[in-house]
Amino acid sequence: MDDIQDYWYCERQLKIINLHRENKVPIKLAVIAGAIGENDELICVIRKGIKEGIITLQNHAWSKESICGLNYSVQYQIINNSTERIRTLFNVRPREFVPPMWMYDNVTLSVLKDLNIELAVIHQYTVLVTEYDRERHAWKPFNMTQLAQQIEEKLERYGMVEIYIHFQSIKFEEYEVLFYYLLGKYGLGN
Repeated sequence: MDDIQDYWYCERQLKIINLHRENKVPIKLAVIAGAIGENDELICVIRKGIKEGIITLQNHAWSKESICGLNYSVQYQIINNSTERIRTLFNVRPREFVPPMWMYDNVTLSVLKDLNIELAVIHQYTVLVTEYDRERHAWKPFNMTQLAQQIEEKLERYGMVEIYIHFQSIKFEEYEVLFYYLLGKYGLGN
């Protein structure tokens, strides 16, 4: 789940995280390091999820601005500082980096190698719950039928699927439909 941060759609973030915790279904959270640390409830719930082994944190940079095209020292500083901020807040060091807007370059790859962090981006086995329509400046509507078909196709083709969501892109009730569909069909959880 992308764009974890203080206060913005916080209730939805908490509901999704707690749904995973209650059902013991692992979730990765891509944290915007410069936009988190003030919301005690969110911090507490994430810490509990980490302790329970349900939550894995990913570094989603310091802000939502792309770092692609910046020089090595600037990218290094951004990725390292955001990794350290997340480590300080949650007592875990993220091992994966989700670049803002999924944009990265060879400099980013070099920095990640030097920091011993993996790049986590869209893979051939990734399904987006919804996509952003840049022309309309809005999220495309949630379509469970289409999503289920994409998930099935990826599983058949690759033997695995990674479902990628921006929590702000759908209503919690829509996420619940997806979650319980996956839980029932594929028996997720620990």
